[in-house]
Amino acid sequence: MSQDQGAPKGLNILCIDLAAMSQDQGAPKGLNVLCIDGGGIRGLSSLIVLQEIMLRVESASGGQQLHPYEHFDMIAGTGTGGISACMLGRLRMPVQKAIEEYVKLMKSVFTDKKSIGSTVYKGAKLKEALRTM
Repeated sequence: MSQDQGAPKGLNILCIDLAAMSQDQGAPKGLNVLCIDGGGIRGLSSLIVLQEIMLRVESASGGQQLHPYEHFDMIAGTGTGGISACMLGRLRMPVQKAIEEYVKLMKSVFTDKKSIGSTVYKGAKLKEALRTM
């Protein structure tokens, strides 16, 4: 698999063929995998995009409300994307609740200080915030 040299680094795009989802129900189903990139506070955008994807999935399935853990066979992530993956998969949170919890988590963990290009966070604060979820 070749990578597009012009694509921005750190950007994962999830494409779901909504038309194919509603047709040919007898065809063997592949794996639906959700992979969420990290990125500190910027990782919130992944959840917002996922919220729109889930609305479209629900629309394609006749309006039946689905949570990510019901639609995706695997949910994974790196960094803060891993935290989102745990909220959506293991804790089975709806996307809106995951967004709310993510915002609370980021406010309590991340500081305004920057150290040469990366956001500084406090590990103890992260550990405590994760325990309260």
